[in-house]
Amino acid sequence: MLNQLEKKDLLWCCPSSGGKLFWFSICTDASVFHTELNSPVYDWKVSVSSPLKLENRLPCPLEFKIWERLRDGKNVERQKGFISSRGTVHMYSADIRNPIYIMLFVEDGWVIEKDPVLILDLASNGHASSFWMVHQQRKRSAVQFRLFVNYV
Repeated sequence: MLNQLEKKDLLWCCPSSGGKLFWFSICTDASVFHTELNSPVYDWKVSVSSPLKLENRLPCPLEFKIWERLRDGKNVERQKGFISSRGTVHMYSADIRNPIYIMLFVEDGWVIEKDPVLILDLASNGHASSFWMVHQQRKRSAVQFRLFVNYV
């Protein structure tokens, strides 16, 4: 079995008993050790993680909603919640083979100017590199956020 392993990154889906799908990123990698007998020995590493994660680097908490655009054009909300300042949330419920969108709400009334924002589209290699947030009370106040997309 070990001789059949190869370096790979896989997206794996696991259905739950409630009918919900959970997505995992599975990565295999090998380090080669050379022995005195000149036959290589492979040290395999298998990593299982979320395919997408959100990291809040702001000094305040934020609320998020993750949407997935299905092939038929429908948008489905996949995950929502809060991320504390400097916190991280792992996304297991969205199929990253489809376009993924985000809606953010930052404390004190800041919202994304145009909801939702495309954060990942593997088919077209597209995503927003930045977006504007406006204050709901002070319509003229705006701040630009830089978006870094890191998926496994």
